[in-house]
Amino acid sequence: MSETGLRRHRRTMRSFHEIHGYGPWMCYWCGNVVSKIGRTTWDGNVHHLDGDKTNDAGGNLEIGHTICHQHSHDITDEMKQQISDKLKGRPSPTKGMTFSAEVNAKKSRPGETNPFYGHRHDIESLTKMRRPRRRQTCVDCGDEYAMNWINRHKKEGLCIVR
Repeated sequence: MSETGLRRHRRTMRSFHEIHGYGPWMCYWCGNVVSKIGRTTWDGNVHHLDGDKTNDAGGNLEIGHTICHQHSHDITDEMKQQISDKLKGRPSPTKGMTFSAEVNAKKSRPGETNPFYGHRHDIESLTKMRRPRRRQTCVDCGDEYAMNWINRHKKEGLCIVR
C-alpha cells in the first residue's frame, strides 16, 4: 500500500470505529456476525457505500465479510487482467506450506457449513461428469491420451516411437 493509501486506510478505520464501535458488527450483505477486521474470508472489510474512498462520513461506511465485500464489487474483464498482470511472476504465498489439522478444518467447510450441503447434481451435470474425457491418439507411439497429456508425455520422455 502506498503511504497515502495507508494513511487513508487508517483514517477510514478510525472513522469507522468512532461511529460503529469496536465490534462485533453485522455484515451489511449477509447479516451474519463479523467479529474482527482483517483479510481472511470471514474477517470484515470496511466498504464505502458511495464508492468514494475519501468519503469517511458516518452513513457511508459499512462492514461486511471479505467474501461478501468482494462480491459487492463488479469486476470487469479489464480489472481481472490488471490483477493478473500484477500477480504474474510472484511465487504462491502458500506453496509448500503445511497446515495444522485445525487450520485445515477451518478452511474446509464440512457438513451444513458447506454451501452445497444437501444439494444434488442435476441430470445434465451427472451426464457430463460420466462422459469420458476427450482422448487423442499420439501419432508417434500410437498410445491414447487425454487431450491435455499428449504434449506432456512427449516432453517427459514417455513417448516411445514404435
